[in-house]
Amino acid sequence: MNKKYSPPLKEVADALALRQSLADQIAAAERYLASLNITLQRATALYRHGAVSYIEVLSAQRDIFTTRQTLLELNYSRQANEITLFTALGGGWME
Repeated sequence: MNKKYSPPLKEVADALALRQSLADQIAAAERYLASLNITLQRATALYRHGAVSYIEVLSAQRDIFTTRQTLLELNYSRQANEITLFTALGGGWME
């Protein structure tokens, strides 16, 4: 392969690989968030019936907030990756 074209092709391949990895991570985090919401509902119900302390509810809420933050970071990374991929494919910015 011509060395002149290798770096751009590698950049596209790397961006596509990262795109897939980010999509997988986002899907996993969304599934985890769904399960955490169920956990929060159960912890809240148990607290209302006096079966657990409020610490359990707070812990479930903290886990949800942490996972939401992770999702925000992953979505930011996905958007940055889209820009990288667009640029690697020859897109440019108009001034």
